[in-house]
Amino acid sequence: MAGLAIGAGPAFAANKGSSGHQAEQKGIQEIPRCTRKIGTVAIVEPDNQWWREMNLGSPEAILKIFVQQSGCFSLVNRGRAMQSRAMERAMADSGELQSGSNLAKGHVKTADYYLEPYIDSGKKNSGRRAVAGELRAIGAS
Repeated sequence: MAGLAIGAGPAFAANKGSSGHQAEQKGIQEIPRCTRKIGTVAIVEPDNQWWREMNLGSPEAILKIFVQQSGCFSLVNRGRAMQSRAMERAMADSGELQSGSNLAKGHVKTADYYLEPYIDSGKKNSGRRAVAGELRAIGAS
């Protein structure tokens, strides 16, 4: 499996603890930057919507910002946009759309990677939690 972990942790006003812990905190807060695109990525919402248990919204929007700021990937939408596309295709198939609409196959860009958010609880008994994501190549097992 090809993989890259991306994380976002809380920023602390006062840095206390070992220099190793301080360096770890700094590393978690930085977004990797690329000078050229590696490929395309789709953000995939997991079946288990863990953020609802914590009364949070979906992390999809912040992950999109991280992806855009990194400059490493072109973002492809696979969520609601794909559902809307399927609805448009169904209307076209039933003859409800105007003639001349271009809904031909081959217009959807391929995602080279997918990013699925999860909770990284950090070290046991440390009280730390961070939203993270794992980047996997499509077709990797």
